[in-house]
Amino acid sequence: MVPVTYLLPDRQHAISGMLIMNLIFVCAGFAAPFSYSTIGHCLLVVDIALANTFMHYENLDMMYMFNIPAVISVCVIHNMMQRVYLEHYITKGQLENLVVRDQLTNMYNRNKMKELSVADTGELAFADDLDVIRWGGEEFLIVMPGCDSVQAMRVAEKIREKVEKSDNGICKMTISIGVALYKGGDYHETMKMADDAMYQAKAEGRNRIELYK
Repeated sequence: MVPVTYLLPDRQHAISGMLIMNLIFVCAGFAAPFSYSTIGHCLLVVDIALANTFMHYENLDMMYMFNIPAVISVCVIHNMMQRVYLEHYITKGQLENLVVRDQLTNMYNRNKMKELSVADTGELAFADDLDVIRWGGEEFLIVMPGCDSVQAMRVAEKIREKVEKSDNGICKMTISIGVALYKGGDYHETMKMADDAMYQAKAEGRNRIELYK
């Protein structure tokens, strides 16, 4: 800015131009993080001082009296706005997390399935990852995209073995698992099949896995 002002052939409006440009940058500072914009605002005041070395402003005091309070005011307002919006952003994130997270286990809850499915059809649309969801009470749902029934049974067996061999220092635990293959459409139908398979595993002695047929 300073070299451009220095090279102007006609400096008749240089003072007002410098003033307007500084105010524009002061207002634009709201788009930057508070620490960055504060440094930028301070440099704008320095910019006026440097330009004065060859412009010799007659109303330099007025420029300082106009710019410095403006910079201070903008910095204070910017800091307050950033704190408010940051707090709002954090609170919003926490609330969104509570909606889809089980407070006891910090796993996803059944609301997560709404994010993984199409609202009208109930068809699942998810990335290639593995999600464990606390469906309710003692029931957990494991979604394994890309797995066929054989792979799903292997994973289920590993989980069953780990639970059976685990020692919580209180009592022995076992689990019954129902496996169903999702073939598209409303996921609730597949959930019903997996649920039926799980109850079949319980009926046939518990601590076992059943594939829905």
